[in-house]
Amino acid sequence: MRWTTVFWDLDGTLIDPWEGITGAVRYAVAALGHPPLDDAALAGFIGPPLLDSFHRATGWDEARCRVAVDHYRVYFRREGIRQQHQYPGIAGLVQDLAGHGVRQVVATSKPTPFAEEIVTGHRLRPYFAEVVGSDLDGRRAAKREVLQAAVDMLGNLDLSRAVMIGDTAADVEAAHAVGCASVAVRYGYGHWVEIQRERPTVTVATVADLARRLMGPGAV
Repeated sequence: MRWTTVFWDLDGTLIDPWEGITGAVRYAVAALGHPPLDDAALAGFIGPPLLDSFHRATGWDEARCRVAVDHYRVYFRREGIRQQHQYPGIAGLVQDLAGHGVRQVVATSKPTPFAEEIVTGHRLRPYFAEVVGSDLDGRRAAKREVLQAAVDMLGNLDLSRAVMIGDTAADVEAAHAVGCASVAVRYGYGHWVEIQRERPTVTVATVADLARRLMGPGAV
């Protein structure tokens, strides 16, 4: 097995979060009197830090965006956290990697407590050494900061045998920043032109393709 460490993005890679995230965004913008957002704007909330996404979608200043984040989390804690769907085939792949002794870590811009609850709820937590996310106060929100924190937590890590798997340009950029390989998945919510601009090590279209790249002969 080429890879000894695999870092996983959460939203758009392990989990399809559309229903939970978009429901929380709709709730937040309605609470602040903003017109409903279309699907293209809603998709922009999957992956990036929430403050950035609210500013980009609405033009609000930071203070109002922070209020929006508070409203978002009210809905997400109450309903959205249970409106997440695991991509078919992911559980089997995560289990297979663990069976081959691969150390796996979730590295996500989602706040760590939410990420922990989602991963646990999908019965994946036993297969991950760490679940590393952002802080609830907005610190460590950038993916490169999250991934660096994950690398630091593991310690004694051969980055030449580590890979970051994600669906956005930020995932690929983070991999470059820490010095590991990257796999960009096309089944998530990232903008493909932006992803390609970051030059991922390899791209895959489906979970089955990803499994072949990670587990098959001559992996990635």
